[in-house]
Amino acid sequence: MSRRMSKRQLLESLRTLLDSSALVIRRGKLKKEHGLTLYERDPITDELINIKITIDSRNSPVVTIVVHELLHVYMAQHYEIDRKFTEPLEEAIVKGLADELENYLHDSKNARLFQTWVNAVEAKLA
Repeated sequence: MSRRMSKRQLLESLRTLLDSSALVIRRGKLKKEHGLTLYERDPITDELINIKITIDSRNSPVVTIVVHELLHVYMAQHYEIDRKFTEPLEEAIVKGLADELENYLHDSKNARLFQTWVNAVEAKLA
């Protein structure tokens, strides 16, 4: 039986994904969204490849957008959320998780953890 995952453990998994060379994050102007994630599945291994996240931080904090978009990738990799749910349901699930993680990161007890996220996202965008 697998163990249940905490918010901190999920954030650690997302950080591993953020630090991966297989992931590209870039800034861009988007019309309706704050972030957009695109990827393909390897036809042989079924792994996600060519993962690209575009963020538009004009109206939302960068870390918030990146965590949200990383959740799309993580949930597709580990739970095939992109295959099992319609886009509106996938978005609702990811938004719920993202809101929980954002609250956790912005808790004053986690100020150092939040700063590590800020630094990591800035480094990835550099």
